[in-house]
Amino acid sequence: MKISRNSYQINRFPSGDSAQLVPLDECFLSSDILIGDVVTVCNEEAVYNILFERMLGGNPYERSNAEWWFGWSRDGWMSGTHSVWALMKDDHIFGAINLKNIEGTTAEVGYWCSAKEPGYMTNTLNQVLEIAREAGFKTIYAWVRPGNERSGKVLLRSGFEFKGRRPYESTAFPDPEAEYYEIQI
Repeated sequence: MKISRNSYQINRFPSGDSAQLVPLDECFLSSDILIGDVVTVCNEEAVYNILFERMLGGNPYERSNAEWWFGWSRDGWMSGTHSVWALMKDDHIFGAINLKNIEGTTAEVGYWCSAKEPGYMTNTLNQVLEIAREAGFKTIYAWVRPGNERSGKVLLRSGFEFKGRRPYESTAFPDPEAEYYEIQI
C-alpha cells in the first residue's frame, strides 16, 4: 500500500493552535536539537513509565535510543514495513505516531506525546486514520497498557471500540492484560 508522505497541519483542541505532522522518511533530516527533543519527551514521567521503563530496565531514554528510533522510522518508510510521523511545532518534535505491524489491510497504530502539549493527539490520530483509509487499510488496532486512561480516551474519541483485555507480546512492552482497541475505516 502506498501511504501518503505529505505533511499535514494538526490543530490543538480547543485552542486551535497548530502543529505539523511530518513523515520521518528518508527525506527528513534529524539534528542534535531534534534528537534532544525526542530524548526529553521520552523521559517525561508519563511517556517513560508507560513505554520505556520496562523496555530499558529502568535506565533513562538516551540519545542512542533516539538515534536508533530515527533510523527505524526512516527504514520503515523505505521498506514499507511501517510509517512514522513526528508532531512538530516551532521546529521541535513533541510527539510521534506510527502505523506498524502491517498485514494486508490491517495495521497497528501507536503514539506518544509530551504532556506539555495536550490537545493534539486525537486530531493527529484522526488524520492518520484518514491517511490509512486513503491508502486502502480497513482495520486499525491499538494496544494500551492498563492504567493509561488518556490513551484509551484518545482512541475512543477517534471511534475505536474497546474489545477487551488480552495478552500483548511485544519487545517494547509485553503485557499479559493489555487493553485492545480496534476500528474499521
